[in-house]
Amino acid sequence: MTKEEALAANYAAIRANENRVKSYNNGKLYNSNSGSSDRTAFDPQSYSYQKAQAANSSGASTYSDSGGGGSTYSAPDYTGLINDLKGTLENSLNQSIAARQAAYDKSKQAYEANRDASLKSLLDAYNFGSGQVNDTADRSLQEAYLTRMQNQRTLPQMLSAQGITGGLSETTNANLLNSYGNNRNNIEVDRADNLASLLNTYQSGKAQTEQDFNTKLAEAYNVLQQGIAADRAAYNNSLASIMAYLG
Repeated sequence: MTKEEALAANYAAIRANENRVKSYNNGKLYNSNSGSSDRTAFDPQSYSYQKAQAANSSGASTYSDSGGGGSTYSAPDYTGLINDLKGTLENSLNQSIAARQAAYDKSKQAYEANRDASLKSLLDAYNFGSGQVNDTADRSLQEAYLTRMQNQRTLPQMLSAQGITGGLSETTNANLLNSYGNNRNNIEVDRADNLASLLNTYQSGKAQTEQDFNTKLAEAYNVLQQGIAADRAAYNNSLASIMAYLG
């Protein structure tokens, strides 16, 4: 039998005996035919014993008969039983809260692991992309430089074959240098644009990843707090029910 069932049985027995005591004291158990008291329905000594047993089983004060034939007893003291039940409820509450906290911590660790993996992937993609951009730009610069040097070597012969000399030759050489400078500039502009695009993609992805992590973590925390609140409410309701029952 559980504590609650034992408590209910003791409480019902006490109430039933109290009603019988009241009936006895009011003379309702007198035998109307003989005018004498019918003690078969109520035995003060038996009642005293039952009271003491109920009190002992629940931590109550024992019943005692008064010298004048009346009967008095102290109300049952359920302090010990209440403390036991309260301790059981508190233990269940703490276990439930601990389980909820553990579930939250586990979810948080999983969210952090996913976030870190996503951030690493984004950074790896950025590093790989920027590496390719820089390699392409460097090769283009090298090719432009080699083209310029080759043109500088062949330009005098080409101009001489065409009969171009003097100022025209210098102008052609200057144009060649300008073309090389423009090529270098275009290559560096493309490099900067591509790197900026990669960086923007990385930063946007990073911000989105952090936002998703914070959103999931906030939702998990709200679930945790709501669960704890529900556990505490259930604890308070159960404790209130016990107190009302014993009251």
